[in-house]
Amino acid sequence: MSWYLLSTRPRLEFAVETNLNIRGVATFLPKTYSNRKSGGIIKEIPFFNRYLFFRMEEGTDNFHMVSKTPGVASIVKMTESVFGGFEPTKIPDRIINELISQQNERGVIDMDEDYKQGDRVRVKNGAFHGVK
Repeated sequence: MSWYLLSTRPRLEFAVETNLNIRGVATFLPKTYSNRKSGGIIKEIPFFNRYLFFRMEEGTDNFHMVSKTPGVASIVKMTESVFGGFEPTKIPDRIINELISQQNERGVIDMDEDYKQGDRVRVKNGAFHGVK
């Protein structure tokens, strides 16, 4: 089994996760906490806006079923096919495992720092070590 990535239509990450799970497709939707309170409640939001990981058996032809799931915009394809065009890109297990390792007991990646869009950061360890 391999992990792949898909993009969703705006604000449909949770719906796509549910729809794929109903169809028997394993998913991983990393979440974090919103920095905005809604009615005094801090919401869980997708860590990667409009993206969701899913797991499929290698060599399966179920990508069509995934791509036709309501709310799915497209499957991320960056790997060149030997037949021309592109095929779904496998996401290394170490990337998924690193994200999972960052989750708290509720399954949420809780950012300790209050970062703002545009802040420069450097990753000190893990799968993204050295990335700025």
